[in-house]
Amino acid sequence: MTVRYYLNSKGFQYAESSNASGSQAKMPCPSCGDKSSFAISLDNGAYQCFRLNKCGIKGSFTEFQNMLGDKPIFLDSDKFIKLTKRYKLPGEEAEPVNSKIKDYLQKRGISAITVDRFDVGYLGDSMVFQYKKNKKLVNHKYRSLTEKKFWKEKDCMSVLWNQDNIKPDKLIITEGEIDAMSLAEYGINAVSLPSGANDLTWIENDWDYLEAFKTIYLVFDNDAAGQKAVSDVVNRLGIWKCKNVILPYKDANECLVKKVTKGEIAECFKKAITYDLSELKTCINFTDEIIDYKNNPSKLMGVTASHYELTKIIQGWRNEEVSIWTGQNSSGKSTFLSQEILHLIEEGKKVCVGSFEMPPRKYLWWLLKQYNQTDFMNDDIVEKSLDELSLQLYVVDILGVIKKDKLLEIMEFAFRKYGVDVFVIDSLMKVDLSSNSNEVLGEQKKFVSGLKDFASEYKSHIHLVAHPRKSNSDDDQVGKTDVAGSGDITNLADNVFVLHRFSDEIKQVRLKQSKKDYDAMLIVKKNREHGTTGIVGYQFNVKSKRFNVYKD
Repeated sequence: MTVRYYLNSKGFQYAESSNASGSQAKMPCPSCGDKSSFAISLDNGAYQCFRLNKCGIKGSFTEFQNMLGDKPIFLDSDKFIKLTKRYKLPGEEAEPVNSKIKDYLQKRGISAITVDRFDVGYLGDSMVFQYKKNKKLVNHKYRSLTEKKFWKEKDCMSVLWNQDNIKPDKLIITEGEIDAMSLAEYGINAVSLPSGANDLTWIENDWDYLEAFKTIYLVFDNDAAGQKAVSDVVNRLGIWKCKNVILPYKDANECLVKKVTKGEIAECFKKAITYDLSELKTCINFTDEIIDYKNNPSKLMGVTASHYELTKIIQGWRNEEVSIWTGQNSSGKSTFLSQEILHLIEEGKKVCVGSFEMPPRKYLWWLLKQYNQTDFMNDDIVEKSLDELSLQLYVVDILGVIKKDKLLEIMEFAFRKYGVDVFVIDSLMKVDLSSNSNEVLGEQKKFVSGLKDFASEYKSHIHLVAHPRKSNSDDDQVGKTDVAGSGDITNLADNVFVLHRFSDEIKQVRLKQSKKDYDAMLIVKKNREHGTTGIVGYQFNVKSKRFNVYKD
């Protein structure tokens, strides 16, 4: 949410101005009513009434929302750093729609009058759907008239088609542009997905737009792929606002061509499926899932780890799991995890990192050394590398302690808006678990249990760094029971990893004993899904800042 969005939603009338400290809104004071003394920052929501002797209220954006009786919602800028993607604009201007395109659409049941209401044109031998956002052209999508073939402009923004023509009461989303035009024939205004059911990048780009709607109807294809997409979108946009419209035929255009009446379509909207919380089910509800689970053991495999040797033990990184990472101070836990993050990004995952023990600039600089496998980079390489990572890597911009509720809210926001499905919390000791209870160990148990619930609900994997108890020597090897705090931390986790780094003295002793020349070893102490444990030995490359599997 932005400050502007909140002020508009509350109906405030304000004038904007700018100064050295940023942009602000000047408006009547909600406390004393003075018409000219109150200002609120449009950047961070800090506010003040300058009638110091009469009123003088001031505070943060959270306090401003509390004052107005609302549950505080954090600003987008408070949540995490997003490495912003630079989008291109369409290179060639489309020609106005011609008779050939109108004839084609007329065969699909769409009248010339309806076509003229939409942003449709042509280029070459193709129909062009012109994608606009805030009245600005941001993308072209092409549809061949001779075959069922679609393509978009490369590196342009994915947004909902026809969004500028929708009134902010309810939103109706179809899978395709022709379906949106078909609903227009029924007197229903709709938008269309930019790339069908498999591309959800529009959610991120249209997030503020989507937030304005209290009800969203999803009119997707009633086949398996379309209904799976409905489930994915509902999880991102929220079950409380989404409704699933099931049409009598595959999609809106097929209904139009087959002469389904306006009344029948209206009835489908009336019967739209809502999403209630129904946690209690009879066991027969799980029949298909159990059969699928039994017949497809490969589904127990997750995304591969960065090395075959680790993948062989844990069988990959699976969603709906929490992994605990521990080890002595300076053992390399954060370094190993950032290396694993880069691998997961290569595998197509989106990752959000809360590295609360070091500032983002320091964490990202170390990660870039691993990414480029060198500590020598000019400015262009730094910028290019960050740009390449920009759509998949997010960093929580908080150094030091973070309250557990705020952390979980940031994680939910990252999942819902950006589709993040891997989270790193470094470390547990930086999470403020304070409550009315004095039971610290009980609060740790509740927190890790909450992470488990989050991973399950949002189909994600959470990596939590938990420091061990102090030992007599840094050379002491840490075990699963040595994690500082409640024993439930590791009991509740799906996986437990211990990274142990050998000092130069111990390495010399090991060599004399004819043991392997490890710099470090990763010990898999727990693997709930498969039960396998084991050890992987590594050597550390100072130049690339990477752990490489030890080779005899």
